[in-house]
Amino acid sequence: MSESTSGTAEAPGPSYLTPKLLAIVLAMDALFVFFAAIVAFGLKTLDPITAFVGGGVLMVVFFVLAALVRRAMWVLWAGTIGQLVLIVLGFWVLPMFFIGAASAVLWVWCLRRGQRVDRATRAALAALDDQEQK
Repeated sequence: MSESTSGTAEAPGPSYLTPKLLAIVLAMDALFVFFAAIVAFGLKTLDPITAFVGGGVLMVVFFVLAALVRRAMWVLWAGTIGQLVLIVLGFWVLPMFFIGAASAVLWVWCLRRGQRVDRATRAALAALDDQEQK
């Protein structure tokens, strides 16, 4: 239980699973970009400036999206575009085709499964509310 500014205890609201799952996927994507930048530099498929600056910028974008996924609906679209960017990175680092595709599948699965669990949670809370009111 947390305390509000007035000093009274208040129960926390329902915690939804979808944003948490999507934030995990986006943070994982940032790590994939980090390792892809190292591989691109090591295999000399990109010059060091492009690999590390581009990879660093993309990592920051993924981490910012992970932080904002609970607050803004547009992050779902930006995250989906991010999944496509990971797949496109396969043109420079070949395994990223597979890693990006796997991440995109995980993104869709987390979105679907999280929404299903969130709907069930809302229904259970509504049923509990109805029981308490009777």
